[in-house]
Amino acid sequence: QYQEALQKDPTDADRAIDLGWCYLQNDQPDAAMEVALKIDPENADPFDYHNLLGKLYLHIEMFAEAGEHIAQVVDIVRALTPDGTDTTEKRIRRLPEMFQVWGGCLMQTGRQEQAREVYQEALTLAPDDPTALSLMGNIDYADGKYEQSLEVLRHLTEVSPGSWFGHLMQAMCLYKLRRDREAFDAVGRAQSLQGGDLSLYVLKMQILLRNGAFDEVRDILAFLKEAGAPEDLSTDF
Repeated sequence: QYQEALQKDPTDADRAIDLGWCYLQNDQPDAAMEVALKIDPENADPFDYHNLLGKLYLHIEMFAEAGEHIAQVVDIVRALTPDGTDTTEKRIRRLPEMFQVWGGCLMQTGRQEQAREVYQEALTLAPDDPTALSLMGNIDYADGKYEQSLEVLRHLTEVSPGSWFGHLMQAMCLYKLRRDREAFDAVGRAQSLQGGDLSLYVLKMQILLRNGAFDEVRDILAFLKEAGAPEDLSTDF
């Protein structure tokens, strides 16, 4: 249907964008890109045009290009004012999500400080958003800002108690801060939610080793070996 419409009017940007999304959603990014790159942005709705290209480049992991288009989407939505239409309201509601996507592109291209600013804007708009909190906690941890990360991650587990990742990241921060008792307890909370994740056992053993609990480490290694964990894990410890 979209192809037929474009054959009748190759300048129909709306139908081209619809066709691009159709290809992308059916895992045909090459065909989607071919269509998208032929769109004249002067004939297209700016939000729809940049949103499609941003998601396309993201799909094929061209993060710099994706970030440029998502940044355009953010600027467009920032400038919107509520007008009572569903389209405008939906776009405004998506702004925190678009900040998160943009921040991810910046992280992938090594622009960590810019990503931090973008994630902070996302949290300003949606301070209780679990994804934004996870991203901010993670970037603070990567920067060695463990106290700051811990504060964000504690808020994450307040608004989303079932976030095992939030408890794991808290444990990692506490371990770095040498607050081992609290770190051990945080690992326990994470394990109660996601007991089978290997990273939890590894961190637990690191805490135990630092505190001289060698028998407990051997018990965990034996359990993991029986469960089919990698053979080199025992060597590492």
